[in-house]
This record gives sequence, C-alpha cells and structure tokens, in this order.
Amino acid sequence: MKLRLLPLQEFNKLPHFCNRTATWRALARFVKNYLFCSCISQLKCFLLQGNINSRLKSLPMKSDNDFLATVTQPYKSWPDKKLATEAVKIKTAISGNTYFPETTPSAADYSTAVDAYIAQLGKATGTRDVNAVDQKNARRRELIALTVTLGTSCSLSANGDLEMLRSTALPLRRRPQTIVLGKPSNFRCTNGINPGELLLKVDTMAGVASFSFTYTEYPPTETSNWVTVTSSKSTCTLTGLTPGKKYWIRVAAIGTKGQMVWGETLQTPYVQ
Repeated sequence: MKLRLLPLQEFNKLPHFCNRTATWRALARFVKNYLFCSCISQLKCFLLQGNINSRLKSLPMKSDNDFLATVTQPYKSWPDKKLATEAVKIKTAISGNTYFPETTPSAADYSTAVDAYIAQLGKATGTRDVNAVDQKNARRRELIALTVTLGTSCSLSANGDLEMLRSTALPLRRRPQTIVLGKPSNFRCTNGINPGELLLKVDTMAGVASFSFTYTEYPPTETSNWVTVTSSKSTCTLTGLTPGKKYWIRVAAIGTKGQMVWGETLQTPYVQ
C-alpha cells in the first residue's frame, strides 16, 4: 500500500480528535495508524512555526535606551522553544536587511539552518525516539554556532552602531539601570513560633542587596546596647530574646553598592 502525505491545508481541516461521530473516529484511527509518523511530524512543524509567528506579532517593542551596542550569546541557556522563536526573529530580520546586505553566514544559509532545526524539533517533540532527539540536538548545535558567527559578523560591520544591531534582532546587552534606593516600608513584627523569638518582615524592594535589623530592649537609652542582624531576605527571625520584654527595632535597606537607607522604627509586642 502506497501512503500519501496529507497536505497541511487538508490536514488543518480535520477536527480535533474527539468523540464527535463514528466517521470522524474512524478517520482519526486511520490517520493515527497509517500517517502518524509523517503527517504528525509535518503538523508539529506547522504548529511550531505558527506559534512562533503569532508570538512575534505580540512581542513588545523596547526602546534603544534599554540596550548597549553589544551582542550577547545566551543561546546555550535557552530552551528549545525559545531558541526557535528567537532564531526565527533573527532570520526574518536579516533577510533583505539593507544595513547588512552580506553577512557570515549568509541570510540564506542561516534561514536553512533555522528551518532544519525547527523541522527536527517538530519530529523530536513528544517522542522517545533517541535518533530524532540526537538529530534535533545536532541541528541545535549547528544553529547556535551559526548564530554566534552571525553576531560577530554583524558586530564588526555595525562598529558600535546600535540602530544597525537592533535591526538584526540579535540579543543585545541591556543597559545597567540606575535604581534610587528608597526607604524600606511596611515594617511589621510578630511573635515567633518558639519562646524568645520575634519574626520581622518588610516589603521587598528593587536594588536591595540585604536588610539590616537593629534592636535593643525597650525603652532605648543613651547607654542601650544595639544588636544588628543582617538578612539577604526581607524577613528575619530574632532569637534568644527575653520573654516578657519589649524591644525597639529599626530597619535599613542596603543597596548593591553598599548604600544604606534607614526606614521605620517600631516597638515590638511583649516577647512570649
């Protein structure tokens, strides 16, 4: 029996494989039994490509002020779907790009590598076929190597021109953001689970490396002994406190460059 692959436009007319009618169930069994390996592979590639294109249309635009004219190489850390999505963006961007009429690799060679990777990814997705997965990984390595070479080629041609590099859709280094450290807020305190414990909490903040919690027995005096506890989180548990005592606590946010901003000061409840 000679099998014929269903064209994608015909395959797309097929309904979801659900219990609608006996006719459709019979057709579904026929497709599964005789055309599964080839047609499903085509369908996966089609759906993957369609999903990538739909995601590209919804991608938000970022300002040039957000980036530096430096191409990065995060490709190895990207999962397969992200690599496929980003590669299609790059493929589309360099095709007919007036800034880069000639690149290494060429736009045609890069397009071929992207298509080969996506096709093999469709075959390897959801399967236990070791050969299919190995082939996908091989196409992935080839695509990553070509993308790195392409980034180097475009960087040399652009010579620091951010607008040119932005036109390639290659990943660029983000410009460091200047964060003005604010005061820690919503400082609160409750008794902990164990005797002699107080649980301290403060709202999380951008640009904070750690929080400093300084406390002494209430009421504070000129001779009070202040104890400081530093926490990398916005929570802190004080231990070894005296039950029946109150404490006076103040909090400070410490920035990534060592700057410190003091926040609220509070009086704790009686320690249990």
